[in-house]
Amino acid sequence: MKVAGPILLAIALSAPVYVAAENDRATKQQTLDAACEAARERKLEPERAMYAQECVQQKMKDTLEECQRFYSDYGARVGDTARRGYCCRRALKP
Repeated sequence: MKVAGPILLAIALSAPVYVAAENDRATKQQTLDAACEAARERKLEPERAMYAQECVQQKMKDTLEECQRFYSDYGARVGDTARRGYCCRRALKP
């Protein structure tokens, strides 16, 4: 029973360190996710514009504004995954 005391003490003392490390990891992940999302949007914007122009040229909708509205969510996230293959590593490349 004398061994259990120091082990329990070590576990109790390490808990705050683990929580702090986990919070730091979560903060870093949020920062990376925000940078990734911004990069994805920069990459997707020209594609949205291209599809909106094609929409007008092929008379799929009556106006450019309608085509832009139609393609405004092109490549948008669905749940936790990004559509159209724009993962973070690819999106963050210059």
